[in-house]
Amino acid sequence: AWDEPSNDFVLKVVGTNEGFPAYILAMVAPAENRIGVSNYNNGWIGARFSYPGRTTCGYRFELGRYAKGQPLFASQHPCMWFDPGQMSDNYASYWEFVANHPMIDRHYCLHEAPAGYGYNESLWGLSAS
Repeated sequence: AWDEPSNDFVLKVVGTNEGFPAYILAMVAPAENRIGVSNYNNGWIGARFSYPGRTTCGYRFELGRYAKGQPLFASQHPCMWFDPGQMSDNYASYWEFVANHPMIDRHYCLHEAPAGYGYNESLWGLSAS
C-alpha cells in the first residue's frame, strides 16, 4: 500500500523527459520525502497528461499532451534510468507508452511527413538530439 505522506505539495514538473524520472524518484523516496497519491494525481496526471482510450496511428497512446508524441527523446530518455517494463498505474502501462511512441513516430515519418524530408524505411526518427 502507498502511504499518504503529509508533505502534499504540487510538484510542477511536467513532461515525460523531465517529469517521469522526477515523479518516480519522488514516489519511491524515503517516507519523509515521498510525495503522496494526491500529488501524483494532481501533478503528474492532472497536468493534461492522461488521455484514456486515445489511439494514434493505430497504437494506444494514452499519455502525453501531444497525440502524436514528441521527439523520441521525450519518452526514451527517462528509460536510461528506469525500466518501464513492469511499470503501470491506473492511467497507463508505461511500457506500452514507451514502446508505442517510436512506432507512432515511424508511422508519421514513413506515411505522413512531407516527401521533401527524405524519410524512408532505413532513415526515420524524430529526436531532440
